[in-house]
Amino acid sequence: MKIRKKIAGLMAMMLLAVATVMPVQASQVSTAGSEAVNDARNGVLQVNLAYVDQNSQSHVLQGGTGFLIGDETGAEYMITNAHVVNLRDDVRSAAGEAFGVDFSNANNVNLQIQVVVKRDVFINASIVNQSEDMDFAILKLEQTIYDRSPLSIDDNDADLVETMPVYALGFPSAIELVEDTPFYVSSDVNIINGIVSTKTSIDGIKYIRHSATMTEGNSGGPLLNSDGAVVGVNTLGVDDTYFYSLQISEVTAILNALGINYTSAEEGSAPAEQPAAEATPGAAETVLPEPAQTEQLDKTALSSLISEVGAMDLSKYDKTSSDALNSALADGQLALNNASASQEDIDAAVAAINTAKDGLVEKSGISMPLILAIAAVIVIIVIVVIVASSKKKGKTAARESAPAMSGNPGYAAGQPSRSTAPMSHSASQPLSHSASGMAGSGQTSVLNEGSGETSILGSGETSILGAEAPAVAATLVRTKNGEQIQIRKQIFKVGKERVKVDYCISDNNTISRTHAQITYKNGEYYITDLKSTNYTYVNGNKVAADQEMKLRNGDKIKLSDEEFEFRC
Repeated sequence: MKIRKKIAGLMAMMLLAVATVMPVQASQVSTAGSEAVNDARNGVLQVNLAYVDQNSQSHVLQGGTGFLIGDETGAEYMITNAHVVNLRDDVRSAAGEAFGVDFSNANNVNLQIQVVVKRDVFINASIVNQSEDMDFAILKLEQTIYDRSPLSIDDNDADLVETMPVYALGFPSAIELVEDTPFYVSSDVNIINGIVSTKTSIDGIKYIRHSATMTEGNSGGPLLNSDGAVVGVNTLGVDDTYFYSLQISEVTAILNALGINYTSAEEGSAPAEQPAAEATPGAAETVLPEPAQTEQLDKTALSSLISEVGAMDLSKYDKTSSDALNSALADGQLALNNASASQEDIDAAVAAINTAKDGLVEKSGISMPLILAIAAVIVIIVIVVIVASSKKKGKTAARESAPAMSGNPGYAAGQPSRSTAPMSHSASQPLSHSASGMAGSGQTSVLNEGSGETSILGSGETSILGAEAPAVAATLVRTKNGEQIQIRKQIFKVGKERVKVDYCISDNNTISRTHAQITYKNGEYYITDLKSTNYTYVNGNKVAADQEMKLRNGDKIKLSDEEFEFRC
């Protein structure tokens, strides 16, 4: 009996010890895991794509999350999504409307990738390499960040097992084109936990399917395991239940090929394998060389020059010189975004742009003062012709009225003579030789005798009422206000730059300078899109740039969001 009691007592003590020890061990594991994940927030930063205007003011267009990679000497590389650092089509259109700049030509717009250090303090970065298919980009910072910790990477696919816990890191909301752009720091990083559902492949690309809820603010952020090591890059959200992250092994394959260092969770040191130095017998210690100093580049002058020249109107310069400037701008933008560029490359790009700018040649043509002088002379000639014609008609009427009153028995006072009935002339027919002779060498052409419209033609010019002009004017009815626009020319252009178009839409910033043109030929009307930013549509169908689409009575025309009805 005593032996049984002793055995029972010993068993109770053992069970109590086990019950006491087990929760402590579980708590320690959980705490260690949560601490590692929480510490990883220090290596997560906000990445913005910004437009820098002529006044060197930055305007954030879009952004997302990125994370640092590197070794113990500091972090100068980052990983994020490719769509975060490449301008999306919808943002391009909205930014063009907001800033009045044509973002379709990237060479004329100063775009910069900016990594937020703290609030409005940032470091510029450039794309080393990227994959649109896998949606990731490798960025190089212009300056090394020493107070942030690069994340370790676990690229062993075998470590990814179903039901293992994972953590998606990112910022609370999407970074978009808004008036007050949020600037996040490491303390703002959200940590969302979930579990791995499965490893899968989509179009040959390896992904992790998991339940850690991701938002647009997570784009480009890391997916971590319990040890705080990166196992994936947040990229896809399919539904409200499961989400997808690119397996980090897809990225490290490129890092290894480019020789970019990162910290491996398994080995504890960076890859980019180097041949091991042979040990010297008897050596007391190994002396490591000083890390190479990264050259600090001054890109301010190049950035400002690209913004200044990109805003210039090159339409008044000849094609050769303007093409040379555009080419220099394109090379300058490449140098600005090239992570391997030296200061000599930057300075050479500045010099090339300045040389091309100084070499701009204005288009040859008649000067404005001469045009005004010619116009004044023509007006004087027209006045003289009209006065002379009026006097001649008065004398002719006086000569004809005298014999009519004395020798025509059928004439009664107060009644017009049949011989002096007014002539009528159709506006759609050319003037006779006698009529053109009275008008002064054919320089005046009556368009509408009843309304008094007159077209003044210079030497060698042709009236728009010739064989190629519309026999019957067409009409555009503007849906917004019911305005009716008459089309009386063979080529009729519509846009927002008054000096280049026949109808100016000045109250809609989404309209391009020369948006579209309507052409009359062979008795039909055609519309052509002039490479507009926001396109041209007929009855909902997009008109391809520089290609004609036939118009019919009642067609609905849409220039960007401006609607018209075509009538003919």
